[in-house]
Amino acid sequence: MAKKISIIIPVKEVDSFAEECLRECKKLDYPDFEIILLPDSMPEKEMAGVKVIATGPVKPSAKRNLGAEKSKADLCAFIDSDAYPEKGWLKKAVVYFQDPSIAAVGGPNLTPPNDPLLSRISGDILSNPAAAGIFALRYKVRAGRTVKELPSCNLIVEKKIFDEIGGFDTSFLTAEDSKLCFEIRKKGRKVFYAEDVRVLHHRRPLFRKHLRQMWVYGRDKGLLIREFLSFGKLYYFLPSLFLISLISLSFLSAAFYGNPLGEFSFLALVSISSIYLLTMLLFSIIQNPRYFFLVLSGSVLTHIFYGLGFIYGLLVYKKGVSA
Repeated sequence: MAKKISIIIPVKEVDSFAEECLRECKKLDYPDFEIILLPDSMPEKEMAGVKVIATGPVKPSAKRNLGAEKSKADLCAFIDSDAYPEKGWLKKAVVYFQDPSIAAVGGPNLTPPNDPLLSRISGDILSNPAAAGIFALRYKVRAGRTVKELPSCNLIVEKKIFDEIGGFDTSFLTAEDSKLCFEIRKKGRKVFYAEDVRVLHHRRPLFRKHLRQMWVYGRDKGLLIREFLSFGKLYYFLPSLFLISLISLSFLSAAFYGNPLGEFSFLALVSISSIYLLTMLLFSIIQNPRYFFLVLSGSVLTHIFYGLGFIYGLLVYKKGVSA
């Protein structure tokens, strides 16, 4: 007997992206699922075959929690309204739940090939290992494996453990999915990245919208790490540590100009910066030979905005603020 699945879609209003998401969800080749749409207010047009729950202007995490609360399914499949699934999304995902150690499954969220150029470049940056590090796995197809976390734009969770944890932490604007996955792993269960459980996800275009998103991601990850700080999560600090190192070396080379410490700091600054830029250039050319200059500049700025956002979230940002 097939597991019953609730597809839960938070959205502010039903725009063209949300309509695309609903249309593609209805095409899924799975025998037992429902679609729960959670807009701020009831849409004017009728949503045939969709359970619509108006939530008011609350965070996506609160919308997802309400959708899960109304669900009587075995699994909750979370997807963003600006994403849409491949036809076999659910059918392929349920296979992995045959392993009782697995409590959450997700996979790549790929950039749609018909996205505008600057949105596709944003996807190139996110799937570039030199820019996104271990998180590039989320944006490209790689072999299946157990992972520390998965994003809520493509996340299928066993409802029983979701309820045990208490759902998403609604004090976060983003990073609530990371926290949920950390809580799942604390209970001794696995979070699994499945290469064939795929959605396509429209990107924020370069530069302003993409960089604003990177700032928010960094800020909320910094806030999250206050609560879940451990040696195994030091990778979150890398962009910030890199920025601090460059700023410190710049200060030392200027403050001690003309003496050995200043000369050493200047040489270290030039060496590290050169290696970094050459590495980023190489990966950018491999990623997109035609528009490598956009990938390169966007990747460097991504590190700066994420790194600064992380420091702000770690040291200054107040939990529960919505923007």
